[in-house]
Amino acid sequence: MREQILKEYFDGTISADKLSDDLIATVEVKGSIAKHNIINFKSDTDFVVTSKHLIQLCKDVLNDKIKLADMETIAFSLRSSDFFTWDSDTIDGGRVDEVIFNWESPEINTPTTKNYVMVCATYLETGKNKV
Repeated sequence: MREQILKEYFDGTISADKLSDDLIATVEVKGSIAKHNIINFKSDTDFVVTSKHLIQLCKDVLNDKIKLADMETIAFSLRSSDFFTWDSDTIDGGRVDEVIFNWESPEINTPTTKNYVMVCATYLETGKNKV
């Protein structure tokens, strides 16, 4: 996966299909070890992830344009990135942080199902139904 592709998806300059294609073979699992093949994006500025970006991701998952399993990969990529940021001290950034945290570890937090993705979208948009 290339961070640049994720940025372009968030910017709306490429489709969910192109992001989905880029996610193929991002994670290699050998035994109990998962290796993430992520190509970092070099930039002088950070990209601030907002609820709006994650809501679009939720919509594309609900419309089967992006696989549920890819949400974990995307969340891991966002969390481990030096390019993507959010301010968890703000209301919006706090929601982003909480949702990404939950998507990143569904085996510890809430399993990622379509129903849960709907809950996340509502929470990101309204702050209601805390995830």
